[in-house]
Amino acid sequence: MDKQTIGQYLIQRLSELGIAHVFGVPGDYNFNLIDAIEENPSTDWIGCCNELNAGYAADGYARVKGMGAVLTTYGVGELSVINAIAGAYAESLPVINIVGMLRKSTIDARKVVHHTLGSDYNVFKEIYSKVTAYSAVLSEENAQDEIENALSVAYYQKKPVYIGIYDDICNNPIIITRGKLQEQRSDEKELQEAVEHIRAFVERAKNPVIISEFPILRYGLKKQMQEFIEQTGFLATTMVTGKGSVDETSENFIGTYCGKLLESETAKIVETSDCILGFGILMSDLNTGCFSSELDFSNVVDIQASSVTLDGKTYKNVYMQDVLYALADKLSAHKNFTPPKNTDCGYSYIGPSDKLLSQEFLYSFLQNYLKDGDIYITETGLATLGSIPMRLPSNTIFCTSALWASIGWAVPACLGTALANRSKRPILLCGEGACQMSYQEISTMLRQGVKPIIIIINNEGYTIERLLSRNPTDEYNEIAKWDYTKLLEGFSGECKTYKVWEQKQFVKILNKARDLNKLVFIEAFTDTLDAPVFAKKFAEYARIASHSPQLP
Repeated sequence: MDKQTIGQYLIQRLSELGIAHVFGVPGDYNFNLIDAIEENPSTDWIGCCNELNAGYAADGYARVKGMGAVLTTYGVGELSVINAIAGAYAESLPVINIVGMLRKSTIDARKVVHHTLGSDYNVFKEIYSKVTAYSAVLSEENAQDEIENALSVAYYQKKPVYIGIYDDICNNPIIITRGKLQEQRSDEKELQEAVEHIRAFVERAKNPVIISEFPILRYGLKKQMQEFIEQTGFLATTMVTGKGSVDETSENFIGTYCGKLLESETAKIVETSDCILGFGILMSDLNTGCFSSELDFSNVVDIQASSVTLDGKTYKNVYMQDVLYALADKLSAHKNFTPPKNTDCGYSYIGPSDKLLSQEFLYSFLQNYLKDGDIYITETGLATLGSIPMRLPSNTIFCTSALWASIGWAVPACLGTALANRSKRPILLCGEGACQMSYQEISTMLRQGVKPIIIIINNEGYTIERLLSRNPTDEYNEIAKWDYTKLLEGFSGECKTYKVWEQKQFVKILNKARDLNKLVFIEAFTDTLDAPVFAKKFAEYARIASHSPQLP
C-alpha cells in the first residue's frame, strides 16, 4: 500500500488514464490541486484565458486522447465552465470536471466567504448533477472510492463527471488500496441472445447497410468498424455526428446520410435497406436533415452504447464494443447482394482561378488539401455545414460540436486537440463571429508552442444566422469589425498571418502553410451571403420545420 495525498492520488489516476494536460484557471480554492499537477512528472497545467475556454479545450483534448480534464475554482469558476461540460455531456465526451472547493471548516462554521451565495454550499454540485453522469465531493473517508467511481463512469459511459475537493483536505494523506476502475462487462446471456437475433436478421436481408455513429469514435472502435465493413462487404454511411467514424475513401462508403439534404442516392440506399445495422444512431435535427429522414425502424438493428433493440425487443447491459466483436465472429461476406461500388459523393474538384474566393471553392479545395491522419476542426455554422458533404481522407480526425453546437467552441477545442497529439498539426476552420468569442485562446496556443493552421472565414457577420432569420440584413447578425491578423501582433509568440481574397492566392498560401514550422493564421474573405449549397438547403429546411416565413 502507498501513501499519497488526495490531490496527488487524483492527478496520478488521471495520468494513468492518459490525461497528460489539465486545463483551467487558477483560483485560491484550487492552488493545492494545481501544485499536485505541476509536481507530477507526467502531467502539465495548461492555464487558459477563462474557464469556458478551458472546458472547450478539455472537450477537444478528449476527442483525440479519449479523456480530458478541466480544473476550476468553486462557484464563479465552475459556473463559467458549465456550458462546456453540458456540451461534453450532449456529445458523450468523458471530461473530468474538478472543482477546488472552499475549506470544509468554513462550511461547518457557516461562514460567508467569497465565491459563495452566502449559504447553500452544495448548490453548484446539485446544478452539475443535471449535466454530468456522476458527481461527488471528496472526504478523507470516501476519496479513493469516489475518485474510482467517478473515473469508471467517465471511462465506460463516455460522459463528464464532477469531482469536488475541499481545500483543507486536498493535501491530507490517504491509504491507497484500490487504484483501478470498476470493470464493465456485458451480460453474457443477453449478449449471446442479441448477437444471434442480429445474425438471423442479417442473414434474411437482401441489402444490409451500416450506419456508424459517434459512439464508434468515443469507444475507439473505428479500426474494428472498418475491418467489420470490409469483412462483410456491407455498404456503410455515417450521420453528421458520426462523420469520420469510417474510412470515407473505402469503396463501401456511400456518403454521409442526412435525410433529403445530401446525396439522393445515399438516402435511397439507406431508406430502402431491409437491414440497417445502426451503431449509435442519433435522430437529431442535423443528423436527419431537419427531420427529412425516412428511416423505417422496423428494419433497424439499434445498437447503442449499452443496449440492443431489434424487432421490438431490447437487450440490456450489452455493450457496443462487445456486440461489434461478437458480430465480427459470426458474420462473413454477405451472399445475398452485390453492393454498388464507389458511390459518387463529396465535392467535385474546382480548379483555382483569379476569381474571388467562394464558399464552394473553399470546401472543394480543403477536401483535397486534407491528408491521411489530419485533425480537422470545424466551428458551428458554415464551417461545419460546408464540411459535411466532404469526402475525408483515411484516418482523418474530424472534430465538430454538431449536437451541442455552442458557438465559440472551436478555437479552444483546437488548443486541446493540438496538445492531445503534438505529432499532428490541427487544421481549424472557423467563422469570424465565433472566433471573436474565444480568439484570446490563440495566445495560449502560442504560449504552449502548438502550431495549428487556422482559417477564419470573414464574411462580415453571422452568415448562418442570416440564412436562418426572416431578414438577412437584420442588424443583430452584424458584428464588430476586427483586424484579426493585426491583433495577433499583441500576442507573445511566433506566428505567420495572411489575408486572402482570391482562389489562387488561397491555394498558394495554404500549400505554403504546410511547410511553415509555426502557427499559421489565414483570414479568408467571402461575400456576406455566400454559403455552401448544403448550408442553404439546411437553412431552407430549418425554416420550414420551424414554420418561419420563406425568404424572398
